[in-house]
Amino acid sequence: MGKFEAKHRMYMRVKKSLVLLLTFSIMVAVFTGCSKSDSPLIGEWAYLHDKETAAFTVTSKGKAVLDGTEYDCKYDDSFITLSASDSNTKKLRYILTDEGLILYKSTDYTYSGDGTPADVVGHWEDTKDSWSYDFTSEGAFVEDGFFSGKYTVNTSEGTIVLDYNEDFDDTTIYYTLSGNTITIEYPWKMVKLH
Repeated sequence: MGKFEAKHRMYMRVKKSLVLLLTFSIMVAVFTGCSKSDSPLIGEWAYLHDKETAAFTVTSKGKAVLDGTEYDCKYDDSFITLSASDSNTKKLRYILTDEGLILYKSTDYTYSGDGTPADVVGHWEDTKDSWSYDFTSEGAFVEDGFFSGKYTVNTSEGTIVLDYNEDFDDTTIYYTLSGNTITIEYPWKMVKLH
């Protein structure tokens, strides 16, 4: 074997080793980097009013359970998209804070007045859970027939700020009007378990 052949063989061995090393590095990056296992969303979350029971669980394998229903889960910095096997998809706004998680869950309310409303003013009901909102033209509201206060609407952002008479923090909800239905995204505070 000549000098040239020996150098060529050594070059091929180095090249093969580099290709194997590069392939291995890419595989490690794919299997660890895409799992989002370091995401602060991963884990079990409980509602603030029931800190003992997990209501929302997010895994590093792209799965989640919300209120007892299992979903495929994807998320970015602002929204969590949950897809169930029955084609039921939820896109939930969320905010991570120092205290935990604020998860915006949406509920559809039906207008109970005559005609089609031009804005949020009126009586709105969710018959499934017996929840309701009453918004007056004077800027007052009553939630679920009990909690009351003043409200302001920002139509360009699609938000309503609820300033409760009771000892609650001001609450910003998101809304969408469609015919006689208003979809309200209400913030639920959650804490991480364990």
